[in-house]
Amino acid sequence: MFLFSSLRAKTVLTALIPTAIVLVAVAIIALYAYDQVSRDAERVVQGRDSELARITAARLSEALSQHSQALQSIAADDDVESLEPARLSAALERSESQLRAFDAGVVVYDSEGVALWPPGERQGADFSVPSIFYEVRRVQRTLRPVFSNVLPDPRFGEDLILVGVAIIGSANEFEGALVGRATLRFSPLGETYSQVLELTAGGDGFAYLVDGDGRVIYHRDTSQIGADLAGTAPVMRAIQKETGALFMEDSAGRKVISGFAPVPGTDWGVITQERWENVAGPVRDYGTLLLVLLAVGGGASGVLIFFAVGRILKPVKDLTRGAERIAGGDFDHTISARTGDEIQGLAEQFNTMAGALKDSYADLEQKVETRTRELRESETMLRQSEKMAVLGTLAAGVAHELNNPAAAVKSAAGHLEAAIAQFGQAQSELSRMALTAAQQTALQRLTHRALEQAARPMELNALARSDRERELETWLEERRIPNAWQLAPTLVNLNYDTAGLTALADSFAPDQLPAVIGGLAATYAVYNVLTEIGQSAGRIAEIVKALKSYSYLDQAPVQAVDVHEGLDNTLLVLSHKLKSGISVRREYAPHLPKIQANGGELNQVWTNIIDNAADALEGQGEITIRTRQDGEQVVIEIEDDGPGIPAEIQSRIFDPFFTTKPPGQGTGLGLDISYNIVVNKHRGDIKVLSNPGKTCFQVWLPVNSEAS
Repeated sequence: MFLFSSLRAKTVLTALIPTAIVLVAVAIIALYAYDQVSRDAERVVQGRDSELARITAARLSEALSQHSQALQSIAADDDVESLEPARLSAALERSESQLRAFDAGVVVYDSEGVALWPPGERQGADFSVPSIFYEVRRVQRTLRPVFSNVLPDPRFGEDLILVGVAIIGSANEFEGALVGRATLRFSPLGETYSQVLELTAGGDGFAYLVDGDGRVIYHRDTSQIGADLAGTAPVMRAIQKETGALFMEDSAGRKVISGFAPVPGTDWGVITQERWENVAGPVRDYGTLLLVLLAVGGGASGVLIFFAVGRILKPVKDLTRGAERIAGGDFDHTISARTGDEIQGLAEQFNTMAGALKDSYADLEQKVETRTRELRESETMLRQSEKMAVLGTLAAGVAHELNNPAAAVKSAAGHLEAAIAQFGQAQSELSRMALTAAQQTALQRLTHRALEQAARPMELNALARSDRERELETWLEERRIPNAWQLAPTLVNLNYDTAGLTALADSFAPDQLPAVIGGLAATYAVYNVLTEIGQSAGRIAEIVKALKSYSYLDQAPVQAVDVHEGLDNTLLVLSHKLKSGISVRREYAPHLPKIQANGGELNQVWTNIIDNAADALEGQGEITIRTRQDGEQVVIEIEDDGPGIPAEIQSRIFDPFFTTKPPGQGTGLGLDISYNIVVNKHRGDIKVLSNPGKTCFQVWLPVNSEAS
C-alpha cells in the first residue's frame, strides 16, 4: 500500500497509464482474434475428422469386400453348390489360399441350416450360427455378404467375427450358406484393418473399429480388443449409422476430437481420435508469443519511466527520509535540500519543527513513565484482588461443606445421650432376669447382629418398609409388648420380619421378650448414632485433608505433582457449586506421569476453569475432565456442555480485564492469571475450542518444565 501512495509511484503511474491502456487494448484485440481463430479451427477440424472417418470407413468396406468376394466366388463353385461332402472337401482344398483370412475355418450349411462341412459340425454347435445363417438367407436375393458382431467361441475361448454369403443353385434358388470364421487377435484380417486404420491425422492420431454392439474389433492398443465401448458418445453414434465428429475427454482427462462413421455394408463403425492439443497448440503458441512481446514492451516502458522519475524526485525522497528520522525521535537531525524551490522552504520548516519537538519530548517521556508505573501498580492490586476473591469463594465453599457434617455430629451427639440412657435401662432390666446360658449366648448373637446392621442400614423402598413396619407392629401388639409403634421401625432396620421375630421369641420366655426386644432396639440406636458421628467426622477430616493438599501447605513450591490428585481436590473444594444439577465425569488416563510443577498455582488454574464452566452451566449440565499423555507433555481437557463462547470473542478471553460476566461478578483476570501460570511459568500452552453446546479448555504441560 505504501508503494502506491508515494509521490514517485503516482508520477510513474500517471506516465504509465496511457501506455498501459494502449497495450491492454492491443492485448484484448489479440485475445479476441485468438478466440475467433480457435472457434474457426474447431469447426474446420470437426469437418475434417468427420470426412476422415467417412473416407476411412469406405476404404475399410472396400478392403473387406475382397474377402467377402473370395467367399462369394467359392460359394459359386459347382462343387460347393452340389453340397456333397466329397465335392465340398475338394472345392475348399482348392480355395485354401483364398480362405487364409478365416483362420478359424469355414462352415457350409444347407438351406435348413444343417452343417454339412466340416465333418462333425452340427447345427447349433456354435450358438452364433443360427443368427448369421438366417441373415444370409434373408438377404440372399441381394447377394450381399453378412458381417457379424463379435461373438465368443466356447470351443476355443477366442472372440470371432463371422462373414457369411449365400450359396445360390443353378435354378437361382437358395441352397445354403458359406460362413467364414476369423479370430479377432490372430486372423490375417487384422492386417487389413491395420493398413486402412493406421492414419496420421495428428501427431498421435489413431483409429479403431467397433462392431454393432460397441465391442472393439481392432485397436492399435491390443489390450482394448474385445473391450465394450458402447457407452462412449462416438461409438454410440457410429453404430447408430451417424457420421460426424465431436469433442470429448479421453481416459487421461485430455481434450480430444473424435470422428465417427458407419462402415458401409456392415453394422460396424470406424472411430478416429487425436488430441486437440496437437491442433490448438500452434495457434495458442502464437497468441502467447504476442502477449509476451506486449508484456516486454510494457515492462521496458515502465523501467525507463521509473528511472527517469527517480532522478526528478530525488530531492523529495531526501526530504521524506529526513522527516522520518525526525519522526523517529532524532530531533538533532537537520534536512538539507538545495533545490531553490518550494522543497527547500519545506525543509527549513521541518528543521524549525524538530527544535520545538525536542523541547517537549523530554517532558512527555517523564509523564509517560509516571503513568506507566501507576498502571502497573493498579494491575498488581487488581490481580491480588482477583486472588483474594477466589480465596473468599473457596473459603465460603469449604465452610458450607464443613457445616453439614459438623451439624450432623452435633445432632447425633444429642441423640446419643438419649440412646445411652435407653440402653442402660434395657441392660438393667435384662440383668434382673434369670437368663440361661443358652439365652445369654443368643442375646450376645443378637447384639452382634445389631452392631452389624447399624454399620449397614437396611435398604427398602418406602412401600415395602411401610408394609413390614405394619406387620411387625401387629406382631408386637398381639404379644402385648409396649411401645410397639416405636419398636417396629427399629426392628425393620435390624432386618427382622415376622418370621424372624417368631424365631427370636422361641428362645425366650414371654415375660422376657419385651426386655430382649427393647434391649436390641436400644443397642441398635447407640451403634447407629456412633456410626453417623464417625461418618460425619470422617467427612470433616476428608475436607480438611483435601484443602491442605489443594493449598500445598508446608510443601516445596516446585515438586512432583499428581495432576489427578490436584483435579480431585479442586472438585472437592468446589463441590458446593456442583451439587445443584451439575454432574462431573472423569476420564483419567491410567499411569499418567507426575509432572514437575507448582501444584498450588496449577490448582488455581483448575479452579478458574471449572468455576467458569459451572457459571456457564447455570446449575444444569455436565462437566467432563480428561487427561492423557502426548509425548513429553500431559494434556488436561475440561469440557462443559453449556452455551459456548461466541466465536467473535474467543481470541480475547485470555486478555486482562476482559469478562463476559455482569458488572461486579468478574474482574476479567481469572483466565489471564491462568494463562500466565501455564504459558509463562510452566512453559506449557492453554487453548479453547468452543461451539454451541460444547466448550473445551485444553491445558498442555511439560512433564519436566525445567528441561523444556
